[in-house]
Amino acid sequence: MVRWVLIAAALLAGAAAIVHGAEDYVLHVMKGRLAAVDAAHRTAVVEVPRNGDAFTVGGPLVSGAMLRRNGRPVDLAAFEIGEKVTVRWRHTPRGHLIEALTAR
Repeated sequence: MVRWVLIAAALLAGAAAIVHGAEDYVLHVMKGRLAAVDAAHRTAVVEVPRNGDAFTVGGPLVSGAMLRRNGRPVDLAAFEIGEKVTVRWRHTPRGHLIEALTAR
């Protein structure tokens, strides 16, 4: 009986860890202005207006990140500081990871 209780507790703890881990990787899509780009290090910073303040999304682009302007693929260096962009990103234990950056 004790053995089954321990197994059940371990399974519940594992399920809780999976659910908590999934929350860390929720995909976010936000619109804002491009504040900085480092093409050499493949990083970007986007300032997103939220409730009168600015929320900063900044970090590296994942391998294979989708970079588009007017629906066409571009290099990170093609983006201009201050332009309006849409950023798709995830919050992870390592910080923000940018999956896509698009501009019109």
